[in-house]
Amino acid sequence: MAKFTKEQIEKANSVSLEEYLMCHGEELKQSGNEFRWIYHDSQGEHDSVCIKNNRWYDHKNQKGGYTIAFLKEFYGLDFKGAMAELLDNTTLQMEVLYHAKPKPEFILPEKSKYNHKVYEYLVDKRYIRQEFVDFFVSKGKIYQGFQFNSIVFVGTNPNGMPKSASMKSPYNSFRSTVKGSDMNYGFCHRGNNEQLYVFESAVDMLSFMTLQVDLEKGNSYLSLDGLSPKAMLRFLEEQKNIKHICICIDHDVAGIETYDKFYDMLSEKGYTVNRLLSKNKDWNEDLKELHGEIPKASVPHPKIELYKKVAEKMIAMRNRPSEYNTFRDEYVKKHGLQFLVRGVCGEVKKLEGNIDDDKKRNQSIVRLIDLSITAICLCDTEKTYEMVLQELIAKYKPYTDKNKLRKRLTAISILGEELWHEFQTTGVCNVEMWMEMVDLEIRLKIYFDLEYPKEMERLQNLKRMKVGDYDLS
Repeated sequence: MAKFTKEQIEKANSVSLEEYLMCHGEELKQSGNEFRWIYHDSQGEHDSVCIKNNRWYDHKNQKGGYTIAFLKEFYGLDFKGAMAELLDNTTLQMEVLYHAKPKPEFILPEKSKYNHKVYEYLVDKRYIRQEFVDFFVSKGKIYQGFQFNSIVFVGTNPNGMPKSASMKSPYNSFRSTVKGSDMNYGFCHRGNNEQLYVFESAVDMLSFMTLQVDLEKGNSYLSLDGLSPKAMLRFLEEQKNIKHICICIDHDVAGIETYDKFYDMLSEKGYTVNRLLSKNKDWNEDLKELHGEIPKASVPHPKIELYKKVAEKMIAMRNRPSEYNTFRDEYVKKHGLQFLVRGVCGEVKKLEGNIDDDKKRNQSIVRLIDLSITAICLCDTEKTYEMVLQELIAKYKPYTDKNKLRKRLTAISILGEELWHEFQTTGVCNVEMWMEMVDLEIRLKIYFDLEYPKEMERLQNLKRMKVGDYDLS
């Protein structure tokens, strides 16, 4: 086993994580004077890991360190492998490669002679119709595992060959993915018509089928075993008959964001996409409620709810008599669009100088929103103040709203300059640009209300990181 000097370890740990990740095609997003690493797994997209030079900190799991520890934690390398990678030691890399464990072969868990736990769990406990359980059991896609009586859900390719499997305990919440599984394939039923229904889990898929009064036998159904689109994209490559996709994932924050991502991605590919929402958190919770159990409630997205609240407050402010409203209306009457464009540019500068003053900052953002909407209504007389806000609410997608303070301020400042330049050049107003401005302003308000305090806390955590706080290797 190779031994490393203190100098070699320090050299490996001094490698910039920012540069390393960029060179390896990873996605990094600027966040002040640091980056956030955007990575994906079966549970969806994550941005909890902050990167600054050769340091990292995972806020989700409350741990961090330097470059070697990062490769061990997220790239699955052992200490020797990380050193070989970071020191670019060809001899050592070959040694590591020689001793590296191959990807495990996919082997389905051993079957039990019985399936009684399958029926106890899915039919008696989860209320799924027995005819559907019978169907998938007959196809070998659901069975009872020999070890621990686990319920095994099998993902297959178009030829019916098993490619992946997940196991669910009938006794508790434990679940796992079988080693060697190809996650490009999920538990599914391949139909011959143009409709595909997509779910987070096999139980959700079976629950949805149970809830349908008239089940169309030609439909296709697919479980993603999480929120990764891999299995869906492979399914669509193989099933050329699919034209319409209905996303039926959980009614919670992650589900809301994932649907918007899927919608944008699939629409670009030419598919018709829509969403069916369960009344409660997921389709099995709806089934439970029908059988007298108390279900887990659906979870609205806090950003969408806050976007609506900001809109409500703006409308209420607009309709309430005040000195500000009187002043604005008088100056709009006298100076028209010029007053509004100048006002927006002036408020942007005030905002940048009042970031640390909660009251003044909030006042500037509210005035920015109001002046921008007023400009839209002045230039497009068919739009009302409320119509503008409702249109923006309908278009808002939280997954696109991930920037931090500096990027938000820069975007507003640049767009303000473009609006001013356009007015000076043409004397008119580009309504779409103003709509974009209002959206940026409302997003900024949401950021300060919802995310800014957390971001400040994260930055403080990074500042407190010291050599010795974490195991550098």
